[in-house]
Amino acid sequence: MPAVNLLPWREEQRRKRKQRFLFGLCAAILAGATVVYAVRLTVQGLLADQQARNRAIRSEIELIDGQLEELTWIESRRDQLLTRMQIIVEMQHSRPRAVHLFHELMEILPAGVQLVEVAQNGNRVVLVGLAESNSRVAALMRNIEVSPWLQAPRLELVETAAEGGVRSARFTIAMEQKAAGGEP
Repeated sequence: MPAVNLLPWREEQRRKRKQRFLFGLCAAILAGATVVYAVRLTVQGLLADQQARNRAIRSEIELIDGQLEELTWIESRRDQLLTRMQIIVEMQHSRPRAVHLFHELMEILPAGVQLVEVAQNGNRVVLVGLAESNSRVAALMRNIEVSPWLQAPRLELVETAAEGGVRSARFTIAMEQKAAGGEP
């Protein structure tokens, strides 16, 4: 039987397997590096796209915030104008009321009574004056009660004063002026 040496063949086989293993290992490392690089590029691209979208959203938010501030300013300006318009309308409606008040005061003021001060705050009217006697003040109160423009008189103060040797009654009367809707 001839002697066959199988060792070089096995060694050759081991060397080829080792080469294939190293080649496969290098190919796997290369493939892995390629995949990692591709994933990295993809993630960087997605990140750049997201950052671009975020910048666009921030710029839109700033634009909308500016518009919101402008809208708030416009609304406050509108409220101011509406308030002014309402005051002007109220003044227009109350303008004839002052005329009616002075005309009515002239009509209801009895002889022997003079007014020193007339003050009006809204519908409330305060009269301060001098009368020859308390009966003249009472006559003024009765005239106010029957007046179509005045109502609810209240005598707040009556004092007797002597000025220049003449005795007179100093009085303060508060009353309400009727609203324009109650005009005759």
